Amino acid sequence: MRRAILLPLLAGVAFIAYHLIAFVIRYQKRAAKAREWGCKPAVTWDRTDIFGYKNVQELLKADNEKRMVDSQVERFEYLCKREGRICHTFQAIIPPGRMAWVTYEPENVKAILATQFKDFGIPRLRILDFFPMLGRGIVS
Repeated sequence: MRRAILLPLLAGVAFIAYHLIAFVIRYQKRAAKAREWGCKPAVTWDRTDIFGYKNVQELLKADNEKRMVDSQVERFEYLCKREGRICHTFQAIIPPGRMAWVTYEPENVKAILATQFKDFGIPRLRILDFFPMLGRGIVS
């Protein structure tokens, strides 16, 4: 009886430990790359939305209203006002707790799309979503 409870419990602990260790390793690699490239920290869209659900709700609402581009412009304007400075790049959490960055800084866009495309690549989920229709490239 105890083994029937202990085995799933140990599997759950191992699963959580694996994801925590993977998160720390990913964070350290990104921090090292950011230092190497001289990146400054991005402004956070909503510090209280730790799982990103509020962010997704706002994006889905803007998409349904056919206002996605206007919504992003409004986000940048809001952040500039909130921070009291020009903000060309921000980060936001998207479920399931992943970080996404949005930028319109010309040098960042150039690096991402042209000069350093292989350094950034395309996230696996985006490839799975867009590959059947658009293939693999900057459009996806």
